[in-house]
Amino acid sequence: MGELRIFDNEALPAFFAPSLVEARGGISIYNNPALGEINVQNLARVRGGFLIGSNGALAVMRIDALAEVGHSLTIKNNGMLSVIRASGLTRVGRDVKIYGNKMLVQLEADNLARVGNSLRIYSNLMLPDFNGLPSLACVGNRGSEKLGRFSDDLKARVGKAFDAWNTPVCFYQLNAVVVY
Repeated sequence: MGELRIFDNEALPAFFAPSLVEARGGISIYNNPALGEINVQNLARVRGGFLIGSNGALAVMRIDALAEVGHSLTIKNNGMLSVIRASGLTRVGRDVKIYGNKMLVQLEADNLARVGNSLRIYSNLMLPDFNGLPSLACVGNRGSEKLGRFSDDLKARVGKAFDAWNTPVCFYQLNAVVVY
């Protein structure tokens, strides 16, 4: 399959694609105000980008089988989204951006080890911690060895529990505190 785009469907309550295993292009599911459920339970790989945005009724997002996103993973402005479960995710080729999900209280990406460019998690007002990323080993410049480390000052300013403080970074944004 090439590109999958589902957008501007005012009354769409759910999207089910349990047979979808791979997207050779990108997936964009956005601006579907009544969309309460996305079921892509067997999706293992997205070669392009994966965008889930502005789906006002979406409460839980389970992408447990997804192991790899070739480009960017963006989950933004889903007003009712409280849980993101991506336990199978190990690698994102470019950016991970999770922001503006006002009700998000749980982020599980237990096996995410590598993000190629940047990791940005911010403006998720109810997210109590960043402990859903215990395997994160490297973020930045798709393999560049010129990586920094978090400073003690930054750790104090962010003020949230985060287990990956010793992770090499090129760019992180956590609750609008930016590190380059």
